[in-house]
Amino acid sequence: LFGIRVQFRAEMNSRLTSTAGRAFYQLNLLQFSTTLYQSNKAAFLQDTVPHEFCHLLAFQLYGEEGCGHGTMWKKTMEALGYQPQRCHSYEVPQRKAKTTEYTCGCQVHHITPQRKAWMTRGKVYSCVKCGNVIKELV
Repeated sequence: LFGIRVQFRAEMNSRLTSTAGRAFYQLNLLQFSTTLYQSNKAAFLQDTVPHEFCHLLAFQLYGEEGCGHGTMWKKTMEALGYQPQRCHSYEVPQRKAKTTEYTCGCQVHHITPQRKAWMTRGKVYSCVKCGNVIKELV
């Protein structure tokens, strides 16, 4: 269709958990989420693979102007018969936050690592239920 041949590598990446795929223009490399592929095989092959391939193709055709989700990428998607959608709609497994148990006296509070760091530096939090200061369970 465009009169060029795009040489590229594709690989699965188990560390991609919310991003379905990504293109590395200079390396001619496509990476795909193992997790999202496993749970969305048909849609993944129909939507994500062409989406990422069109990133490489648009870059080959238009250089820097073809990068990202701009006009040239959209034109490339449409020329190949695909709808240019920027984001996927796959259900993404939520990461379970690692929390520490704290208490105020009336209940247990699950404190996130960020909030725990602030409390270590002196930030004080009170329970909205009883008003007591929340302290780490020992």
